[in-house]
Amino acid sequence: MRFFLYGTYIPANQLVAVARAAEACGFHGITIPDHVVYPHDTATAYPYAPDPETGRTPWDETCDWPDPMVSAGAMLAATERLTILTGIFVLPMRDPLLVAKAASTVAALSPGRFILGAGAGWLREEFEILGFDFDTRGPRSDEAIGALRALWTGERVSHRGRDVTMRPAPPMPIPIYVGGDARPALRRAALLADGILPPLNSQRRTAEHLETIAGLRAEHGRTGPFDYVAAAAGVGTPDGIAEIGALGVESVHVDPFALYVRRYGGLTLDERRAALERYAGEVIAPLAGA
Repeated sequence: MRFFLYGTYIPANQLVAVARAAEACGFHGITIPDHVVYPHDTATAYPYAPDPETGRTPWDETCDWPDPMVSAGAMLAATERLTILTGIFVLPMRDPLLVAKAASTVAALSPGRFILGAGAGWLREEFEILGFDFDTRGPRSDEAIGALRALWTGERVSHRGRDVTMRPAPPMPIPIYVGGDARPALRRAALLADGILPPLNSQRRTAEHLETIAGLRAEHGRTGPFDYVAAAAGVGTPDGIAEIGALGVESVHVDPFALYVRRYGGLTLDERRAALERYAGEVIAPLAGA
């Protein structure tokens, strides 16, 4: 089982130290969240809110949102094996050319250790502030994934009516994982991506997702590996991880900070290290020795 550490709520000045600690504790990777700006007044409900009736986010305006590409470069440079997964980089509120350039540079600096986790986004007001249309974000996400794949070849490609080349090309294909669990996200992941990073779900819901994705991939003749990074109930014990693994899942997305410290923000670096070490001792190590 590959363990990805949930990277939301980690302040920018703790990222590198947490990345080093996560690698030392046996984590496969760490995810990096994404907001460019966070509007103070929003009418958009958070689709994964702990309380769906309020739609409120579990964080407040004091939460850090470090730039994912800059953060990835810093954490990759400070570690030797850790994989960085942007989770989730909001693709349709950026120019695909700039995304392709940043991602290919990160991948060239640390071959095989960077995954672009990309999603359509949910916060309408953020799109409006940045000058991108919110209602067309789905189709534009699909188009952007195709553009990224083409640009990363390093060959001459046609983009917006002009022939362009982007270098450096990544030394190996950059995996793209899609974020979300709505039907459009499942379809996007199945048909265009190499994996998916869904929100927290029950094991029953996880099994349903796997069945849907497998059906779509078979229907469209897609073969090859596909990684479902499960954020499912039960990730706090070896038995729970084993149950998730029995579904065919090979990667899990876990948050030891919420599991042990039981709060999202305001943790000291020592508290984070202690939570990582406890999770490694209670969950990762027993499974490694099984």
